[in-house]
Amino acid sequence: MAALLGAVVSSLAAMLNAGSTILAMDIFKKHLAPKASQGTVVLIGRISVVVLAIVAMSVAPKLGDQSCVTAYLQLFRKARDSSRPVFLRRLSSDWLFAKLRST
Repeated sequence: MAALLGAVVSSLAAMLNAGSTILAMDIFKKHLAPKASQGTVVLIGRISVVVLAIVAMSVAPKLGDQSCVTAYLQLFRKARDSSRPVFLRRLSSDWLFAKLRST
């Protein structure tokens, strides 16, 4: 049981760390405040961990049903595909995997 909980906590920490790094370094530091100090970027990263955890906890109960998870994924996939030009849609991973499976 302890190993299972350790794996879950480790996965959660990795996801929160990746999300906060994207928000702090790739969005805040590059686009919003390029001259921000390292301390400010660290603070933004810590705040974003809390915000991402709250968002995850508020969305998690809604994802308890498998059909709901599938609906969310389909919604984001449709939004992603509709925002890309047609020639880039063909280069998606789904298209690539379909081509690999057919050979």
